[in-house]
Order: sequence, then C-alpha cells, then structure tokens
Amino acid sequence: MPSKVKPGGAAIAALLLIIVAIWKYPAADLSDPRFSMYFWFEIAAIAFFCFALWKINPWWAMFFGLVFISHVYPKGSMHSMSAYRACLYGFMWLYFVTIYVKQPEVNHLMDAMCIIALFNAIFLMFQAFGIDPIWKPRVGTATPLVGFMTNRNETSALLAICFPAFLRPKWMVCLIPVGIGMALTQSVGGMLAAVSGIFAYNIFKRNYKSAILLPIVGIFAYATFALIRATQWFLTDLHLGYSHWFECFKQAFMKDYQSVGRSVSSRWDIWRVAWKLIEFKPLMGFGIGHWKVEFFKFQANGKWLIHNHWWKHAHNEFVQVTLEMGQVGMAIICGYFVSVFHKLATNRSGIERLAIPLTAIVVSVVSCSTHFTMHNPVTAMVILTWIAILQIQLYGDW
Repeated sequence: MPSKVKPGGAAIAALLLIIVAIWKYPAADLSDPRFSMYFWFEIAAIAFFCFALWKINPWWAMFFGLVFISHVYPKGSMHSMSAYRACLYGFMWLYFVTIYVKQPEVNHLMDAMCIIALFNAIFLMFQAFGIDPIWKPRVGTATPLVGFMTNRNETSALLAICFPAFLRPKWMVCLIPVGIGMALTQSVGGMLAAVSGIFAYNIFKRNYKSAILLPIVGIFAYATFALIRATQWFLTDLHLGYSHWFECFKQAFMKDYQSVGRSVSSRWDIWRVAWKLIEFKPLMGFGIGHWKVEFFKFQANGKWLIHNHWWKHAHNEFVQVTLEMGQVGMAIICGYFVSVFHKLATNRSGIERLAIPLTAIVVSVVSCSTHFTMHNPVTAMVILTWIAILQIQLYGDW
C-alpha cells in the first residue's frame, strides 16, 4: 500500500530531479561515466527519487531503478544514455502530475487530451482536402494524412489513447470528428485500440449487452476504411460513372485486407526474431536503448532483413522492453498491473467510478502492443498522464 508523500520531501525530490535532468557529464568523463564523481552524485539523486517514487507506487520505483541500472549494465552507450534521459523526463512528468494534481483538477487534464485530439482530427480533415500549411508533400504525391504528427499510425494511436477522455457527457458529441479523423488515417492499430477501449468501458460500466455489439462495430469500422478510400479514388475519375465506384470499393476493401495481412505478418516476423535474440540475455536484456543496435547486427548480415526494411523499433513495447531490460523488466510491468487488479478486487464498487482511466489503460496496452507508442513523446506523455490519473483516483490525493 503506497504511503503519502510529505510536501517537503516532494519539493526536495523535485529539485534533485531538475538538477539530474539538466546535468551533463564533462567531456573527459564521457568514455566511462561510472568512474566519475558526477555519476556518483547522480546515483544519490536517483536513489532519493526512487525512494520518493516508492512512496507513491513501489512498482514505478523498481522500474525506474532498473532503467538507471540498464543504461550502464550490461553496457553503456549513447543509445542507452538517450533512452535513460527520455525515461527520466517521463517519470518526472508522472511524479509531478501525481503529487501536485488533485482529484477535482483531473478533469482539466482530460480536457487537454480532448483538445489535442480534436486539433489533430480537424487538421486531418483539412489534409483530406489537400489543405495543409505545415506539411508540404513531395512533388507528385498527395498531402499526407497525419494531423500534427509525422506518421499516420502515430496519429491513429494518439486519437485512440485520447479517446477515453471523451467518455464524459460534455465531450461525448466530439467523438464524431475524432472518429472521422481516425478513419482518415486508415490505420487499423488505432481503431483496434479504440474498439477494445469501447468494449472495456462497457464491461467496467456493466453494460454487457452493448459490449456484445462491438464485433458489428468493428466490421462497420473496417468497411468505413474501404468506403473512404474508394470515395477518394472515385473522385479522381468522376467521368467513369457510378459503376466505377463499386469497383473502387471492391479494390479498396481487398487492399485494406491485404494491407492488414502484411502489417500483421511483418510484426509477427519481427517479434519472432526478437525472441531469438532474447534467448541470449533473458534475465537483464541487452540494455535500455539497444534494440536498434542488437537488432541491426543480425539484420546487417542479410539473413534477418525483414520485408526489406530496417526495423528501428519492435512495434510492440512489451517485446522491446523484454529484449532491452530482460524478463526482470517485464516482471515489474506485470507486477504493476497485478497490483492494480488486486486493488480493484478489494473494492469492486469503485470499478465503475474508475471506468474512464481503466479504459485508457486498456487502450494504451493494445496500442503499445502494435505500435512504438512509448517511443513517441506525445503519445508517451498522454499514456503517463493516464497512469497518473489512475493512481490519483485509485488512492486519492497525494
């Protein structure tokens, strides 16, 4: 059971965090910071921070402690340093939100998520008509449908992760433009995460009949993808008549089916190869940030060049954590989820009250299973905010 953090301790931890976050090693010590006095200061600061995190959630503290160890063991590099810094900033955000945001203010965080999602959805609609003041398409290509992100899969994931924030009365109507924006991305991963979220929300709210209808919603969403693509194709050749539209729809439907098949196949091949690598260092992994290093070694010999593509991410955060931080890292993540389930099991009446943040966690897990969601700063910050909101609403103000 977490214990409350005293204001003085929170302020000291926050100060140390800021110092560590802006701390830079002197050039002379970059070759091996483990023997630097600056490094020992950072160990002390991180240890204090982990103690403060432990007061909030022991699993957070253990995971961040493992992150710190993993960036120097089994080996340190510029990649592990960058990954460690990114995790440090993420845990800083998680800590500050949990400590300083009170329960009545949680709605403001969810309002911000709604605004972020709406801006991206509206921008997607403009891009669908070729209006884009930010992204300039290459000559001979169409305007990319990515919203404010750089990739349609990232945009779809962002809309899906923000979607639970709309499950409140005053924001519910805004799900329409968000749904249109998600359809415009034509990314199945985000839609799968959103549909999983709808299913989970109805289960948490005990609307079991609504949950049963979700397969129909999924089929309708898939057909919507094909419909949008067919309409885009048809509008480019209006003179061919309406019979051409049905042919466009047929081709679009099959193209989506084949595209999903290729996407699943490539991901499965990546994960299969990753598990072969994990067998070499199953306990502690290869070190945080070293996916691209270790995976590229095997791809460089041409044997494991999957689908003629160099894979910088696993497209599954749990597989990547296992490769980089070993079974210890995954065990800590699983322990966190078990602790949440245990808390909910002791207070089942509170599940309905926590339906929105719990739904967000389900959506985040599904999204992290198909994308590199935690490697994108925007989606990672939204997920960390949801984790903080769940902690606040599960245990009360800190």
